[in-house]
Amino acid sequence: MEDRILIGQRIKSAREKQKLSQEQLGSLMGVSFQSVQQWESGKTTPRSARVRKLATVLKTTPNWIQFGMGTATSENLDDILKTVRSDEFRHQMCDAFAKTIQSSMNMGWINISKPDVSMAILADLYYSKVLEQYGLEPNGDKQTEQEPLQRADKS
Repeated sequence: MEDRILIGQRIKSAREKQKLSQEQLGSLMGVSFQSVQQWESGKTTPRSARVRKLATVLKTTPNWIQFGMGTATSENLDDILKTVRSDEFRHQMCDAFAKTIQSSMNMGWINISKPDVSMAILADLYYSKVLEQYGLEPNGDKQTEQEPLQRADKS
């Protein structure tokens, strides 16, 4: 219950920083202003897909709305989003993910038995989920439309 109240307070704070009324935010989100009122009062919380859109509209991050972690405003958000969308970040994230999966397989923690599932495919899927966490559309991002990266897939 306390989490819902804190989430509501963060939504209200971000909405006010953007100088939006509850009606305006509701309209931008495709919900009624009553839904926004319920979020802000802590009676309900937005679903995770809606939290991502809410973060984009309020120029913050889903992590800040849900957990109070990260940036509360768009002050550094443009830099963060530029970094997250960069090829360098994509390669680093996918390499780290592929190495983690490979180590887990080597230790016998997990087993990937589908022969047509490569580390590159798993890493790209992981990266698309990272983009979603930042409220970005993985399918509309040119970087996720590229061929799967060929990385630490040499097992």
